[in-house]
Amino acid sequence: MGLNKMFGRILGLMGRSSRRWRKASTCEVLIKKLKIRLANQKSRKNVITRQSRDDIAQLLRINRQQYHAALARVEQLYKDECKLSAYEQLDGFCDCVHKNLCYISRHSCKLSVEVLEALSSLIFGASRCGELPELHSLRNLFRQQFGHKFERMNVEMLPGNAVNSRLAHSLDTASVTQDVKLKLLQEIQNECTIHSVVSPSQEQTNFIPEIKKQKGNLYHQSDQHASRFKDMMKIIRRCLCFLNYAINSGGHDGSLCWPSCSCGQAQGCHRNGKGISTCPTTRFVQ
Repeated sequence: MGLNKMFGRILGLMGRSSRRWRKASTCEVLIKKLKIRLANQKSRKNVITRQSRDDIAQLLRINRQQYHAALARVEQLYKDECKLSAYEQLDGFCDCVHKNLCYISRHSCKLSVEVLEALSSLIFGASRCGELPELHSLRNLFRQQFGHKFERMNVEMLPGNAVNSRLAHSLDTASVTQDVKLKLLQEIQNECTIHSVVSPSQEQTNFIPEIKKQKGNLYHQSDQHASRFKDMMKIIRRCLCFLNYAINSGGHDGSLCWPSCSCGQAQGCHRNGKGISTCPTTRFVQ
């Protein structure tokens, strides 16, 4: 009931009879021209936002000293992306009005919620988008048809307006909070595979490129391989020592020495009578 009462008040403010709208054909022509201009503006904003994202990503790749420069550019990028979103919404509202133009021209006091929202949002958008002259002309036509009170209520966002909340948010970018900028900055970092920890309470963070992590992993793997290689060399030395002793043991007398020999702790080395090692393999192994 509350919603019906609100829209009933809006329709009452229009204060028009159900006579045919004489400017309907003019409105149709303006909508077609506006859609062409919106397409051009969207294409232009798309190029600008893509280039801005690439520039910010490049700054983040250089070093952490460029953090403040990147953060300053993020604010303008956010405003450009909001304006691009607003253009897309306005394009949709134009389609809605154009599709229901015949009905609007005959029943201006009995509009559906969808059509009323489209009309209100176009009026609101005209007050925030000076680069769209066709939209301003549409606003003038709507004021003539529905009255000054209807226009003022939607432009100033007075109670009972039917302006789309998403469009109002997209066009209200006078101030961008720090949290919003940091969130967008983190999104760009994720896209360009730069991993860092961004906290809303921190003004600057440490940026750790993925390539540094890969290098660290390679260094760790190299240390493991080197350790395994040393162990294998010890085993090979022991085997060589034992084999060489077995080959040359026929010409020696004495007892076998144990792991205290300097040939790599190989069992089977020969000692002379004075307890001095005469292992024939030491010269090969050491």
